[in-house]
Amino acid sequence: MNMTLLFLVRLFLLLPPTAGLAFREISPLKAAMLTKNWQGLLAEVDQKVGVVPELGGTSVGMMRFGPELERRTLCKRQFERFHEANLGLALADKSEGEEAVTAMREALPCLQIAGYRRGARCCVYACLTSPATMTLLERGCNEEESKNGGGLSGWWSVLGLTVNPTERDAGTIVAAEAAALSELCGLVSAGGGEGLRVETSVKATLAGCDEALGLSPLDGEGGAWHRCEL
Repeated sequence: MNMTLLFLVRLFLLLPPTAGLAFREISPLKAAMLTKNWQGLLAEVDQKVGVVPELGGTSVGMMRFGPELERRTLCKRQFERFHEANLGLALADKSEGEEAVTAMREALPCLQIAGYRRGARCCVYACLTSPATMTLLERGCNEEESKNGGGLSGWWSVLGLTVNPTERDAGTIVAAEAAALSELCGLVSAGGGEGLRVETSVKATLAGCDEALGLSPLDGEGGAWHRCEL
């Protein structure tokens, strides 16, 4: 059996029976495992493959270039951060006692974003249908940020959004990003939050334009965040 397929089968067996059918929360450990696999797939599709009729239909590869190469380079770095963050969260969650778990989550350097420690409230939401997406979310307002007057109370924060790197169609990727953000907006509303915001470095990795993803600069945040309304 193909090693990639074997990995995905094993991962699927770890998930609840309905996990592949809807947008739902998954554990940081499962997210880290899947991200590690996606990192390998990302390297495989960094070349843009085409068929040359003059060569008898032979497939040839060429390195991507231009804006798409720049975005995919950012995506590669985000995959690295996404894996590091979720692996750190998974290890922290193995600590004994709620206080120890929170302390270890808050100590993760990769989750000190926009000047504040965000690990304590982080979780991962995923849709594992094709094309699969995973989102690292700070659920609920950051109490330290609100206390210091550095943020808006009640805002939930997208700290990472990844799409299965084997998907090549730009329109499909944008639709998957929009679907994930729309689901998150629904979760925020259901949870009594004020709104959903996307961290600027995450926005730079998204294939969709601001209009397609419902993004606009969040006033008073110094360009660090973008409001999402879908």
